[in-house]
Amino acid sequence: MITCLNSSSRPWKNQRHSLISAGISTIGLTTVVSTAGCTKQFLPVFRECLLRRHCRFYSKANPCCSKFTHTLHSMLMSQSQSQMSYHLCSLVCPFDQCSRWRLRYHNLFNAMGHSAYAAMEKVGDPMLESGSPRTGWLPAGSGAATISNARAYNNNLIAQVLSGNGTPSRQGKPLEADLLLCSMKISSLGKLLRRALGSSILTCGLCTQFCYGNFSNLWVLLQNSGAQSIGVCYGLVADNLPSPSEVVDMYHDNGIISLRLYDPNPGALNSLRHSGINVALGVRNEDIQAIASSAAAADHWISLSVKPYASSVSIKYVTVGNEIIPGPLAQFVLPAMKNLHNSLMAAGLGIVGVTTVVSMPVLGNSYPPSQGTFSPDVVSVMASIVSLLNATGRPLLANVYPYFSYANDPVHIPLSYALFTSSAPVVHDGQFLYQNLFDAMVDALHAAMEKVGGAGVRVVVSESGWPSEGAGPATITNAETYNNNLIAHVLSGKGTPRRPRKPLEAFVFAMFNENLKPGGQPAVGVCYDTQADNLPPGKEVLPLFESSGITSVRRFRPDSQMLDALQYTRITVALGVDNSEVQLLGTSKEAASAWIYAHIQSYHRSVTIKYIIVGNELIPGPLSPYVLTAMENLDDMLSRHSINSISVTTTVLMDVLTYVYTPPSQAFFSSSSVDFMSSLLSFLDSRGYPLFVNVYPFLVYYATGKIPLPYAQFTSPVPVVTDGSFSYLNLLDQMVDSLYVAMEKVGQTNVTLAIAETGWPSAGVSGASVGDASIYNNNFVAHVLSSKGTPRRPNTPLEAFVYNMFNEDWRSGVFANFGLFYPDKNPVYPVQFDKAIAAMRLYEPNTDALTALKGSSIEVMLGVRNEDLASIAGSQSAADDWVHTNVAAYSDVKIKYITAGNEVIPCPNSQYVLPAMQK
Repeated sequence: MITCLNSSSRPWKNQRHSLISAGISTIGLTTVVSTAGCTKQFLPVFRECLLRRHCRFYSKANPCCSKFTHTLHSMLMSQSQSQMSYHLCSLVCPFDQCSRWRLRYHNLFNAMGHSAYAAMEKVGDPMLESGSPRTGWLPAGSGAATISNARAYNNNLIAQVLSGNGTPSRQGKPLEADLLLCSMKISSLGKLLRRALGSSILTCGLCTQFCYGNFSNLWVLLQNSGAQSIGVCYGLVADNLPSPSEVVDMYHDNGIISLRLYDPNPGALNSLRHSGINVALGVRNEDIQAIASSAAAADHWISLSVKPYASSVSIKYVTVGNEIIPGPLAQFVLPAMKNLHNSLMAAGLGIVGVTTVVSMPVLGNSYPPSQGTFSPDVVSVMASIVSLLNATGRPLLANVYPYFSYANDPVHIPLSYALFTSSAPVVHDGQFLYQNLFDAMVDALHAAMEKVGGAGVRVVVSESGWPSEGAGPATITNAETYNNNLIAHVLSGKGTPRRPRKPLEAFVFAMFNENLKPGGQPAVGVCYDTQADNLPPGKEVLPLFESSGITSVRRFRPDSQMLDALQYTRITVALGVDNSEVQLLGTSKEAASAWIYAHIQSYHRSVTIKYIIVGNELIPGPLSPYVLTAMENLDDMLSRHSINSISVTTTVLMDVLTYVYTPPSQAFFSSSSVDFMSSLLSFLDSRGYPLFVNVYPFLVYYATGKIPLPYAQFTSPVPVVTDGSFSYLNLLDQMVDSLYVAMEKVGQTNVTLAIAETGWPSAGVSGASVGDASIYNNNFVAHVLSSKGTPRRPNTPLEAFVYNMFNEDWRSGVFANFGLFYPDKNPVYPVQFDKAIAAMRLYEPNTDALTALKGSSIEVMLGVRNEDLASIAGSQSAADDWVHTNVAAYSDVKIKYITAGNEVIPCPNSQYVLPAMQK
């Protein structure tokens, strides 16, 4: 849109002609009418231009004068056109012209708007688009021109526009509005616009215009407006996300004006410059202790993460850690907050607030909300933090997930209560009535803070959301319902029952599904057992995980050394209960509570424990009766501690089936395991937990002597087993589908399978070699990461663990040689877990490399050496020999391209490239 700031029609027409001559028809032209000197003689010009060009009509009036509005009204009333839609800009006085419609007005904005619409309907054209009314309230001057009145007007206007109700005369019609602001000087406009408009104005996606004047209180007005807002968390735990600049564009395109970063990522922060997006900037958990212990460390963090961006990025909060209270780092949060606050003040950046992020387990009691109290182990820490927040006027940030509460107790919590769709209050808490779980959880935090002197501290919801896939209630429909209702609830301005009409801020989790986070994506981890006396310590193993792309680990039993090493890493853990402990945990709730306290409570804030695996291969067997009760006891203890992110399951062997190698359709559970498995699967189904199974194609291949090796190693080019409409290219899929069929035969179709162990030995028996192990494990990783699923469960993401991290000298027989690494940390063979190697370029034929690639799924680009081009170009027999030696001899290697030379053109040998390619 181009606006001509001149009342003459000539520039308007000339610019329009220039646009048309240039072939540009997508840019609209309009003009702005001012109060002074506006007479009837200009109206035909405006009318003709607007009607012919299908453009908008804007006006700009002195907020202190009503004369212009009456003049314009009378001018337009004298014309004969009809239904011209008009948005009045600076609204100044009401017109009582609406009695014949019998409309009632609750605010002056609507009444004044209808007055203008009534006039325009008599002179306009129905095809005209509508412009944006400019409005606002002076924060300084005389009389009613105060900051408090300006804040009230702007926030109420925002709520009016966002409601979508339109005006009494145009109900349900979308309304646009530009807030009229002022700046002291033009040079500060860009900075002011980007840094200040992230709160009350851009919160609602309103356009913002500036005019010149004396408005030195603009920053105070906007930063302290307290308007409700919705942001989105920007997680970076993925390797397939758009670039940061593309992400910022997505935030703008979707009207998102607040963003939470979990750590100071330079790429993200640079892309946020001059974006107008408010940022909650996180301090990594692992940095907190150093910052708490040293003011210099705090100064250094601010100098690196805030100062370089402060002039161009709207950093609203610095959040010290994420969900580390309770936990071993809880004691460092308050001193770290104080040091960072002091550093910001010293740097002249006191506008940036310092706070921390907690989760609901900080509460010892949350029901009913008025009884919300901090748990005994955190109350002193939280009381001190709340006191600091009260003194600095900053909110407490909290991650609030009704999803986890519902998923953990769907019997007592209605789904409608969790999704904001309940038609009536569900919880009656004295004078407070709760129609949704979100409000109840937030108010439980409010009540807890009030009990430690924090009645004036707000809660900002730093994370909330609903998963779109997974188990049970994790569906796209529920996620869409929850997130849309959450946004509408926050933007309604209703607040919560305990804090009515208090604006809320909330961040939806998350902008993207992150493929390196556990759940919802195919993932391959590694079993890390320690049945050896010559293995490296845990801290030395972590670099091996990182270099191999390993993001999940299965531990067969708790080990404090390893769990300590895994703290504050992004590695997901499946933590095992040793077989020797299962009977005790299955018969004693006290023992289960003690186990959770010792191995989970101390680590679940700092280690991403996803599963507790109760025993290994105990069904069928004498301990079978204790497996389910141990699972139930542990799951109950997790619930009591409000730990909802950990699933409890067990691992079975394929021996639970009558026959291991059989067409899947003929599979069923053995008589010794069917009862245990039926009860176990019912429990897993009720919780949405998976069943883990150990699947070893090698053992079947070795034991039967009848399985084709390519079928066992994922290299068969054609199906080997056909089972009705299902065809199998590899043995692993056949074995997994056999278990699925057996589960279906006992009425369980919802439980998903995860592979707890699989692998191939590199030595020990016939068929066990480094080459065979490399082929199997690399092809297995590629198969899982392809997300193809199995023939009976196509496109179903699979979680799996390769056995084993190290060769172990305490193991007997072939199982001592399943390791990916030797104890000295050298690889037995390379495997990349985060992404399968799909293609490889060899610059020249290499016999060892080509031999190792036999039977693999890796496509090869095979190079001809530059020095061989001349001979191949000059002789067909030389070309034939090259192909026979380097290609035909490796028919089971997927050679996709032959590259004739490397960077030969331009070069003296350029003349040989084309004839060499032809031959």
